[in-house]
Amino acid sequence: MTDMINIPLNKLLAWEGNVRKTHLDKNIGELAASIYAHSLLQSLVVRKDKRGKYAVIAGRRRLLALESLVDSGNLKAQTPIPCTSFTMKPTEPRSVLAENVQREPMHPADEFDTQQRRLGAVHRQ
Repeated sequence: MTDMINIPLNKLLAWEGNVRKTHLDKNIGELAASIYAHSLLQSLVVRKDKRGKYAVIAGRRRLLALESLVDSGNLKAQTPIPCTSFTMKPTEPRSVLAENVQREPMHPADEFDTQQRRLGAVHRQ
């Protein structure tokens, strides 16, 4: 079962069962800059935690980027963050693993074309 809800950033915490353990902070600055410039484009996936908060079961890097925006003064800790609330057992990481494994990076040619269109639109303004 899933529901879309907005949760204050300071009520979110990293899920201890997260399958991604290596290079968690790699390119967080770039991700934070992207979120600051374009907003959060993909909601975090959360589940209710025993402590009355919400554990982020998918989107830990986005959470780290959002927290870095708070640390830099560009975002308030109480800012509502769009989240998908997901019911799952804490010992059931299959959905999180699937979310990370099934992700396919954008092809460099498509990324280049997108950047060229974006830059062209900026120059036409």
